[in-house]
Amino acid sequence: MVKSRKSSVIQMGEGNLMNKKVLVLTLSVFFVMLFSGVAMALPSMSADGVTCTPCHTDGRTGDAPAEEPAPAEPAAPAEEPALAEEAAPATKSSDGIKQTRKFAYGDKVVTIDAVNKDGHLYVNAADFNSLVGANATGDLVPFRETAGDLGYTIEYKAGTVYIYGGSADAAGVNVGLSPAYALEGYVGSDTCLNCHADKKEWMTTDHSTMAQNMDDPNAFIMADFRTNTFFEKEDALYAIAQGKRFVGLREGKLQYLNATWNPEAGVWEEGSFRDYSCAGCHNTGFNEETGAWAETGVGCEACHGAGEAHATSADPSKISVSLDVDSCQPCHDEGSHTQVTELMADAEAEAADDAAVMSHLNVLKDSKTAEGGHYGDSCIQCHSAEYRLAYEEAIADGETPEEAIEGLPTAEEILAGDRIGITCVVCHDPHTKTGNIFQLKDPVTPVYVVEEGLDEEAWFEGFEMPSKLCVSCHTAEHALPEHAAKGESPHHPQREWFVGKVPGIESAVPAPNSHECATCHMPNGNHAFETGQPIYTYDSHGHEVNMDVCGSCHADNDLTAEKIEQIKADTQTAIEELTASYSQYADVIDAASEEAQQLYNDNMYNIKLLDGEGSYGIHNNELTEDIIKKAEADLVTLEGLL
Repeated sequence: MVKSRKSSVIQMGEGNLMNKKVLVLTLSVFFVMLFSGVAMALPSMSADGVTCTPCHTDGRTGDAPAEEPAPAEPAAPAEEPALAEEAAPATKSSDGIKQTRKFAYGDKVVTIDAVNKDGHLYVNAADFNSLVGANATGDLVPFRETAGDLGYTIEYKAGTVYIYGGSADAAGVNVGLSPAYALEGYVGSDTCLNCHADKKEWMTTDHSTMAQNMDDPNAFIMADFRTNTFFEKEDALYAIAQGKRFVGLREGKLQYLNATWNPEAGVWEEGSFRDYSCAGCHNTGFNEETGAWAETGVGCEACHGAGEAHATSADPSKISVSLDVDSCQPCHDEGSHTQVTELMADAEAEAADDAAVMSHLNVLKDSKTAEGGHYGDSCIQCHSAEYRLAYEEAIADGETPEEAIEGLPTAEEILAGDRIGITCVVCHDPHTKTGNIFQLKDPVTPVYVVEEGLDEEAWFEGFEMPSKLCVSCHTAEHALPEHAAKGESPHHPQREWFVGKVPGIESAVPAPNSHECATCHMPNGNHAFETGQPIYTYDSHGHEVNMDVCGSCHADNDLTAEKIEQIKADTQTAIEELTASYSQYADVIDAASEEAQQLYNDNMYNIKLLDGEGSYGIHNNELTEDIIKKAEADLVTLEGLL
């Protein structure tokens, strides 16, 4: 019984074993057939895994990929295959497979390091820009996507990536920062600063931040993008005017984006998209044909010209350095920046009227100084850019005013030279953020203050910038009452008028100092310096604007332009009458008593001061009235003494 039971178990086990053998045999046949079918569809596997690379490009398999056969028609495939021909062996990286690729664009063929990540080719943005003259930003950029956005067509052929079309092929289309397509010979401000480190403060000026790359971590951006509902920060490639306006790429062109930051109100103001037509003045080395520039912002070479020849030779003759307006004129002569145009208009107006006050620009070039005239060394300090800047440089180098004066050129030497008058660089410092608006300079100690032993602090008392800069020249200087008695006239004595102190008048009060000189003489920053015109016409952003210079402040007391003209006319009449009355005693005054001479000298000086000051009662009406009243009263006394 027991045996019989054991035999049954053995029989059952043998049956199962048979079934298993049949199953294994069946499966073996199945897999043989399966792999035979696959083998007919796929090429042989390679030991290095190259065959797998077109799909498995995650860095785990393969070295150089197999070459892709040339397509029948020039059409870009949906995905960049990794080409082997002409390429260095790939290296594995956690960020993808690093490869070296050949790229062809136009007549250029270059080799560029690339990265294949998940089947997509990435290249360095700088390499991409240099190749096609674009303005891609960032580090690695997806090649196909970036090129496609710019309108390029891509073709892979014989191991080379071919690029066709795009914005760089269209003449006149802006392509932004791309030294390869900018004007030649520009080396960049960093190169200049290697030798001219003393000009490094230029980097803090508004010129250097007139345009900035948005991907620059040190870019100065005023705008608050947290409140911007008009465009994304990523849409902006360049920040303009210290980050108040922004430029982005639209339809293959650089355009102003549709909102501007108002720093005073702290809000975004809606605008409109328009072409970035200001690139030539906002940037350095701008090429009009390609729309590319060499350096973003107003760099050293924007004013001094391409610096490659100078940087490689250290030859000072190979770089432009000028005190005249020619460095500023290219950008400040049109559109909304017409300061040089206005300076020149002032000079033209003076040339048309020989009796007019000499213009700032032509103060050394006009007919009045053709033969040197009465120019002395004391005049040159306020009439010559060369003299004034030499004096400032000496002071900056640590010399005392007295020491600096000793080494300055004489009037004779200045008049024998280029005769550059009062130009932009006399009042503005192009290299330094001075702390004043528009980079205006703080005046150094005037030469005449040094020569006369005057107290500089007292001299400028009551004046703030920018008027302080104006009155450093617009003063009667050495003209004393005894000089006036001999026929000499004090000229441009505006400082004395605002201070309100003249000989023999103790009650004179300073003029109201609620406005600066520029308020009336430079409305909206106009540099024509028109004087004595209550209604003033000037250009603002290409549009003619009429401004009531006086009425805008004096409307509440009915001080109209007509009344102002009447005040000036009455003052001029009084000057003419008093001059005639006092002049009749010119031949006998030297033999008169000391008291008579004092009365004569003081009043002749004040009358000529009133005439030379030029506002005829406008700058300081109370002082004007005091001078006229005193002269009329003293004339009676003088007649009694004579």
